[in-house]
Amino acid sequence: MNMTGVWLGQTLGYPSAIHIWIILHTGDDLIIYTHWLGFEKNKAEFRAKMVAGYSRSAHIWGTQSYLNIQNENTFRVSGWVQISDDTDELKTFDVYFQRRDTKLVAYLVNIYIGLFQWSPALLRLLNR
Repeated sequence: MNMTGVWLGQTLGYPSAIHIWIILHTGDDLIIYTHWLGFEKNKAEFRAKMVAGYSRSAHIWGTQSYLNIQNENTFRVSGWVQISDDTDELKTFDVYFQRRDTKLVAYLVNIYIGLFQWSPALLRLLNR
């Protein structure tokens, strides 16, 4: 199952902006470019690796989180959003993702990655 594409995620049980993930899947490796809708300056890049023997799971490096792949169009990341409340108790929330591209867009994901990274030339073109 190829995870390359554009994915939108909703935090379950906690109000937050939509998560936008652009995933490039090569072999057992995933490169994940992420930001929240409306907060494009808060970007991050993560890497994940498919878990050996579990074709529907990938571990996100440097975290305790896993992509739990339900089918070719949906996956869930348990405990991805972490919030500290007034008591300093850390609460975690799952994020549910759905694919939001067509097969054609999946082939053009490198263009999306270029746009995501906001190269200086692109910023000049957009007058930002």
